[in-house]
Amino acid sequence: MSGGLERLRPIGGVELRPGLWRWVADHPSWGEPVGSVAWATPDALVLVDPLATGLRDDGGTRFWRALD
Repeated sequence: MSGGLERLRPIGGVELRPGLWRWVADHPSWGEPVGSVAWATPDALVLVDPLATGLRDDGGTRFWRALD
């Protein structure tokens, strides 16, 4: 599963270490960047993304499609 997160690159994802990804997006209320991370192992995916449903102005569609 860890290699599949390459799909996060188009939304600004950067692989910090194998399987550990980070990206930022502006918080819609604060106008400040908020960091998010994903960690993928062969058996699981952990997302810490406070803006997953509000990434950009598309309700998170681009984000969820990248992971689909």
